Amino acid sequence: MSIWQGRILLAAIGWAMAASASAGQTRPPPRGTDLAELTLEQLMAVPVDTVYGASRYEQKVTRAPASVTIVTADDIARFGYRSLADVLRSVPGLYVTDDRNYSFLGFRGFSQPGDFNAGILLLVDGHRVNDAIYNLMYVANEGLLDVESIERVEIIRGPSSSIYGNSAFFGVINLVTRSGGQIRGVEASGQIGSFATHRGRVAYGQRFASGVDLLVSGSSSDSAGQRRLFYPAYDTPQDNNGVAIDSDNETAWRSYGRLSWRDVTFAAAYADRWKRVPGAPGGAAFNTRKGESTDRRGFVDAKYEHTLANRLMLLGRVSYDWYLYDAVYPYTNEQPPPALTLNQDLARARKLFVDVRAGRKAQWQLRLFVKRGAANGGGRKPAPLRAELDQHGGHPQCTPRVLHSP
Repeated sequence: MSIWQGRILLAAIGWAMAASASAGQTRPPPRGTDLAELTLEQLMAVPVDTVYGASRYEQKVTRAPASVTIVTADDIARFGYRSLADVLRSVPGLYVTDDRNYSFLGFRGFSQPGDFNAGILLLVDGHRVNDAIYNLMYVANEGLLDVESIERVEIIRGPSSSIYGNSAFFGVINLVTRSGGQIRGVEASGQIGSFATHRGRVAYGQRFASGVDLLVSGSSSDSAGQRRLFYPAYDTPQDNNGVAIDSDNETAWRSYGRLSWRDVTFAAAYADRWKRVPGAPGGAAFNTRKGESTDRRGFVDAKYEHTLANRLMLLGRVSYDWYLYDAVYPYTNEQPPPALTLNQDLARARKLFVDVRAGRKAQWQLRLFVKRGAANGGGRKPAPLRAELDQHGGHPQCTPRVLHSP
């Protein structure tokens, strides 16, 4: 065989292999197929999920520099998850605990009591939603989004502080919301359950001929909770033998909206949750039905993101967040006659965030963070306004507890 005949034969073999691979790419296997039964060409055609939160730009999970788990909207519907906490419970290495006031996420065996999930960063479409006082991440009914508004949940394990700053020590969770074009009309749902629990949600989404994509949703929920809760630590006659009566009520409202056109996106969210606290946190009086907490929080966000032909990415983002925490806990006076004294815990915060990035895969960036907030027990004036070239500022310290007579 001459040299030219050998070259022609190799070229024919290469052309046949390329044609076979091309045919495999045009016919990806259906979802749910056993991967062990696929050929190499079929495996190359299997769709690969993408992730945004790992590097702050869209990439395949196979190229992400972290261990990534993605829970899709199909998974949420299939398993009937009703909150983000339910979704995270299903992820290997994560667990959720609940003190009947807030839910706390454990990450790979770490869940220090009292840290308020401060080592985990929560994002909504890349927008940071940990509160500006305690860095608390909300995952249950106190959260900002309904799970029906989520397209996928990205769980990125491992430290990401080099990208996001603090609160990204154990990992990052990014909630990618659905588009209006995925809904195409009106969605309505309702639920009823035990303990006089009911919930309703209405959403409207549409993608118009002009290219404008609109999504708005709102929901409310209410529950009387368990009527009798037993706490062994308070199993004494003066504390009703450790039984808290009618102290587990909860009411929540949520709203979310997003408007996008070409490279511009506007989004806003608001959540209001009231919860009666059945236990006695911080040594509070037990079984008084006076312990309660209120959380109100929201944000508005405007983003411009454009990728040029040479893969140069331009991003500009301006967002404003606010947060209010107002709680009342009853304490028994030590001096006779016995009486209750109400302690008010109050925290307020406002945050302005400006993010400008340019370069290949966001190589260069400038972040401006302006924050105003305070946490105190007596309603004192907030801390002075300050600006920093960083995503995070320090947190004002809480003053000692201030008691208020009822």
